[in-house]
Amino acid sequence: MGVLLQYFHAIGAFNALLMCLILCVSGKLNPAGKVLAIWLFAWSVYAVSPLVFINSPSSVLSAFHIIALWLPASFGALMYLYLALSIRSKGLSKRDIIKFVPLLVCLLLNADYAFMSEVQLADFRDNGVEFDIQHLIAMVFLYGQAFYYFSKSFGLIARYKQQTEDELSNFQPAVFQGLTVIIAVNVLLWLLEILSAFYSGVYFLALASDILFTLFLCFLGALHLKEPHFFIVQNTQGLNTKTSDAHTVNNHPTSHHSKDRTSEKPDVNCSINSESDMSEAEEVALEEQSELPSSTINEVFSAIDSYMQEQQPYLDSQLSLTSLSEQLGLGKHYVSEAINTISGQNFYQYVNAYRVNWFCKQLEESPDAKLLDLAMDSGFSSKSAFNAVFKKITGQTPTQFRSSMLLAV
Repeated sequence: MGVLLQYFHAIGAFNALLMCLILCVSGKLNPAGKVLAIWLFAWSVYAVSPLVFINSPSSVLSAFHIIALWLPASFGALMYLYLALSIRSKGLSKRDIIKFVPLLVCLLLNADYAFMSEVQLADFRDNGVEFDIQHLIAMVFLYGQAFYYFSKSFGLIARYKQQTEDELSNFQPAVFQGLTVIIAVNVLLWLLEILSAFYSGVYFLALASDILFTLFLCFLGALHLKEPHFFIVQNTQGLNTKTSDAHTVNNHPTSHHSKDRTSEKPDVNCSINSESDMSEAEEVALEEQSELPSSTINEVFSAIDSYMQEQQPYLDSQLSLTSLSEQLGLGKHYVSEAINTISGQNFYQYVNAYRVNWFCKQLEESPDAKLLDLAMDSGFSSKSAFNAVFKKITGQTPTQFRSSMLLAV
């Protein structure tokens, strides 16, 4: 290892350890923060390991740090746990220990390095590791665990985003974008690590990989210090839990309404999508796919749509599938299935379409009103969420929409 690379390893180890200590004394150690602190500490030990091995006269210390070089076999699990706990804001469980089996395997396969003699250590320093089947298996576990947890992490985020859209009317899309970026950066860094291992004589790759990984972890630490709950999706009570569907359609206080499902639309072009009456063939296809008869789904959706138009529950920024179902006196599954099947939208899209519709009506009546005030009044919880939803539905930013509306007058 060159002198420059040693210096950068020392700086990286120091910065990672410093950030770990800052997190520990900050008083902001939620479960995700604890995992991040462990991750930083493990990285600092890994980064300093080759320096101790090369420069330490102690054979015991050198042998110990050879073992520590396999700590990255835990980084995939640490990343996955950090992401999972960041979203769910739950604590670690005893079952999480199984995620560190790859690290245990790598340590056991390389345990003999802890008992090397002075002569063997000197030979190791001069010639490097002897590549054998034992080392090959350890390398497979090392790199395999990383990409296994990349796959699990992408799946976790996709599932949780889907559940959030199905059950919550407000959340920050930036949360899931940020989590995806974290995984993508990890993938790139591990690919760089693999390249540096494959081209062992190209120190630039190893140097770049180690520097970038240190910067990445320290950035996560700084972000956690500033916003410890940044990745937590708010209003998640009841999310991913079983809800009784004991209520029947007839229990719905407005289920006797037979009014048309067509939503009230403003003159401006930003109204919600509504379904016309289905043909007989469509009703047959619907009944084949659904757990409920098509007539029942139509009745449930008619009740939901009537309630949305008359009571305007979407103006509540905390509205969720659970709370709407309770207001309707219907089972959560019935409400979800009716919205998904008839409107072709998930709960998040359905409710926010109503909010954009209401916003457009108010803006048409008061063109000089502050856009942000109207957005908050329409049920959105943040400017960024409103802008993203509004542009997706109308194809314009709120400012562009108002300008085009005024020009049309």
